[in-house]
Amino acid sequence: MRPETAEDWFALVEEGDICQVMCHLEAFAGTCDSSGETALMHAVRNDNIPLVRLLREFEAGHHNNAGHTALIIAIMLDRVEAFDALASVEGDIPSEDGVYPRLLAASQINNRALESIIHYTEPKKTTDKGRSALMICSRVGNLEGVALLTEEDNLVSNMGCTALMYAAYYGRPEMVPLLISEKRKVARDGMTALMIAVRKRHLDVACQLLDEACMTTHQRNFSALMLAAERGNVAAVKLLGKQEGGIQSRDGLTALMLGAQKGSLEVVQLLSESEQRKQTNIGLTALMIAASLGYIDIIQYLLPLEGTMQDKKGRTALMHAAYRGQAAACKVLLALEGAKKDLEGRTATVYASVRGHTEIVTLLSKAEEKEG
Repeated sequence: MRPETAEDWFALVEEGDICQVMCHLEAFAGTCDSSGETALMHAVRNDNIPLVRLLREFEAGHHNNAGHTALIIAIMLDRVEAFDALASVEGDIPSEDGVYPRLLAASQINNRALESIIHYTEPKKTTDKGRSALMICSRVGNLEGVALLTEEDNLVSNMGCTALMYAAYYGRPEMVPLLISEKRKVARDGMTALMIAVRKRHLDVACQLLDEACMTTHQRNFSALMLAAERGNVAAVKLLGKQEGGIQSRDGLTALMLGAQKGSLEVVQLLSESEQRKQTNIGLTALMIAASLGYIDIIQYLLPLEGTMQDKKGRTALMHAAYRGQAAACKVLLALEGAKKDLEGRTATVYASVRGHTEIVTLLSKAEEKEG
């Protein structure tokens, strides 16, 4: 049959007669059907590999109405021999919406397609958010894909994230050894893979990142230990305490203070040996923070360690408790700190009075009378 129209041509292609297609290729190569598809795309859909090999030299690079190339169609349909045949000619051609074949294969966990494509494509091709195929494999849990794409390690997304950070976020411990070269990277928000793992409570990931190279602090000098303490994550505090105990943020905060702020006695007990008596830039201690919030068990634990300490204005934990209206805390602190005055000569009674905490004023006044 001699084709006269595009419809005739595609009928011939559907029949799959290689000799007939070759005879009329010069006249009809590049012709598209109503869906914008070429004969090459039809051959891919029909899994006619000899025809794919014949047509690729004439029709590679075309996009159908959906914006897809023949290779992208092959990946979507998992036509193994077709993407083997097309990888060398369309491997670096994206869809019209910017999706590169290696990224599509990664997102579909099509590792056979990845194997074909990676030898013919540029590893730095990324999504509009800057995510590489390796990052995509890390996100979706494709361990085999990660192993195939290690050439992409140390690439970062628009937010500065690495594949290792995605593994940390989604809890992929099996991927960490393959991505460990990225452990020193810091995202734009200051987070490291270790911090992300701790924040998401993936300790099986975090324990693989514990060495000096990973002890990077957040842009505010926050450590992974601080993030753990801030959330009352006892298991993570136990894991990180030896390596990161004693670090202070730019404001002077410690993990102990954050544990006290959270109200976690267990965290406070774990960190007190390495971080007791440290003060913030304005002189606050963990005891003062606990006193302000009324955490009695923590106050009782820290009182022998930090009692009578004063901040930059001379205020004690008792004064902070009095100002915040923490009557029960004041009762615990009174015996040790009741006689203290700040740099302007004010007692805890004055702090309670300023805020109208009459119960505390009465309590402290009686104590002052006895001392007087």
